[in-house]
Amino acid sequence: MKRFVLGVVLMIFLGCSPSVTDLGYLDEDYEGFIEQISKLEKTTMRLYEGFPHPEWEWQLFETESQKSGVIERGGHLFYEQFQDLDEESSSALQTLLLKADSYERRVASLKGCGGFHPDYDVVFLKEGEEVHLLICFGCDEVNLVRNDKVYMVDIEGKGSAEEVFREVLGGFRVQRPSTDLL
Repeated sequence: MKRFVLGVVLMIFLGCSPSVTDLGYLDEDYEGFIEQISKLEKTTMRLYEGFPHPEWEWQLFETESQKSGVIERGGHLFYEQFQDLDEESSSALQTLLLKADSYERRVASLKGCGGFHPDYDVVFLKEGEEVHLLICFGCDEVNLVRNDKVYMVDIEGKGSAEEVFREVLGGFRVQRPSTDLL
């Protein structure tokens, strides 16, 4: 019983945070996140689709994870076949992803999503370095991973940023089977 209560308390305070061992050093520094995305303009991008949610779509997750063409990043599964983005698609995504008002400070609260699970990994390739933007629609969080440091923010929820994220990124869903969740 003590473990259950401790688990609930930890979930309330940690929300959907990934563990430090999965991705690297965690930093909820909003300003640091904004500084990092400002350095990513005019870079080549690749888009990886995340797997179905391991808890909410566990049967589909199990089926998909048995297929070939699976990669793991930070403890999360993605389809190995990435999408190289043409100039128009890349420009549309960069306009959305690199705009500071698309994000807000992370709200550390229980979100009920079953843990951070990225639906997409947008990889920015700049001067031999990979910078990852992991986007989770279950908890509306974005993690920027650069040099083993993770910056966490929420997708701006008071305006229309969340809808725009879903609309723009939904057009790149080609490998993940359709479900009601995404």
